[in-house]
Amino acid sequence: MNKEMIEKMKAAKSVEEIIAVAKEFGEELTKEKAAELLNSLGNVERELSDDDLDAVAGGGLTGTLMPGNSSAFLKQPH
Repeated sequence: MNKEMIEKMKAAKSVEEIIAVAKEFGEELTKEKAAELLNSLGNVERELSDDDLDAVAGGGLTGTLMPGNSSAFLKQPH
């Protein structure tokens, strides 16, 4: 990435805009990589769109691990 490309990406407000800027400079980005760039460039001072949320991998545990329950969970094969 060159300085001009980075500056244009800093102005982007969505994953789609990041992808469009990359294409402008002959680069191909996945939605996941574009979402990472959007976040790392500090462009997320707004509500994320459904497409942005779909592009970000996530997930995790729901609920609370209680003493006594966590060891059983941690011993399970994942």
